[in-house]
Amino acid sequence: SINVFHLVDLQAILKKEFGKNLTLQGIWTILRRCRYTPLVPRPQHYKANLREQEAFKKKFQKPLPA
Repeated sequence: SINVFHLVDLQAILKKEFGKNLTLQGIWTILRRCRYTPLVPRPQHYKANLREQEAFKKKFQKPLPA
């Protein structure tokens, strides 16, 4: 399971748990040292057909239970 935190969330946790006030840049520096990387969406292929993708999703979409 992947935990996703925003820097502001981590800043609040550090303040609450450890009583430390770190800047967002300071938190980001620590995360980079620990080899954490930001999550980024996968790039869209240049030949992708968005209409076909949406049609495919609709065709195989499961109905939600009532």
